[in-house]
Amino acid sequence: MKISNGVSFRESTHEYRRLDTGEKLVSVTTVLNEFSPAFDTEKMSRLCAERDVREGHTGLTVAERQAELKALWKKKNEDVSEEGTRRHLLMETMLKELKSPAAMQKELGLSDEDRGCLEYGWGLNLHKRDSIFVEDLLSDFGYGIAGQSDIVTIHGGKVHIDDWKFNSKKLTWDSYNGQTMSFPLHRFKASKLHTYMMQASIYMFLKCRQTGLKPGRLRVHHYLDGVWEMHEFDYMEEDVFRLLEYRSKAKKIPVFHKEPGIYQGMMKLLPSGDIAEVVEVLDSGYRIMVGRSESFMDQGQTERLMAPKKSGGGLGISINGSPLI
Repeated sequence: MKISNGVSFRESTHEYRRLDTGEKLVSVTTVLNEFSPAFDTEKMSRLCAERDVREGHTGLTVAERQAELKALWKKKNEDVSEEGTRRHLLMETMLKELKSPAAMQKELGLSDEDRGCLEYGWGLNLHKRDSIFVEDLLSDFGYGIAGQSDIVTIHGGKVHIDDWKFNSKKLTWDSYNGQTMSFPLHRFKASKLHTYMMQASIYMFLKCRQTGLKPGRLRVHHYLDGVWEMHEFDYMEEDVFRLLEYRSKAKKIPVFHKEPGIYQGMMKLLPSGDIAEVVEVLDSGYRIMVGRSESFMDQGQTERLMAPKKSGGGLGISINGSPLI
């Protein structure tokens, strides 16, 4: 079991918990899976089997070919996962113990391919930055989430995130049939790179909140067939904030107050993806939070904001000069 920053992580069950309360925390990977379409193994294997039989590539029936494909895919995923885990551990050991690839090869009897894999990570000079955290445990108790970034470095007063990936296919921005992630990440395709971009952005969000430092670079390094490819991402801070707010509050929307005309504690999901929340009743109106913006609204504005959406026109309300649609 790994313990750090008030969180425990049990590798065998991939379970994160708070040390002070024992509360289970949801992993970053699980959060993103909630908003991504699941791969339909039955459907895809059947489609591929029908295609193979139709094109005469096999002497099997569709059912036989489908069973064969499912077994092949399962074994390939297991092999890739096992090899990826092994190389992750080698990278982790190299940077934790500050051993050069040559020293690692000599000590562990690694192949030339393994040494070449390590040479890339060593050549990034991550170990020469002001601070380096390998397999860094990150969390936010307010949102009830936790995750583990492969490499977090601090340099020049900024946080930098680097993650290793060992997928069996080239990483792209495309998704199957153009599928997108679900609201509030619906503007992103359900692709590997969009998912990894959001994963790295969440890690950045958590580390910056933990340290109070500014964000730096976000990078994913993908190893495939002996070649490394680096992908650098923009930091999707607003999308992360919107996702975590939506996830933590969505089950409470809408919250109607028992007394007519009293909106304290009421929340509403706006078409923009932001959550409007009445946080305080004042003598002449209400204090409203929309996303990270705060504003005062009188009774009429609050009624228009919190009322069910009617057809035609907008709300006629602005926050800091920006209209709420």
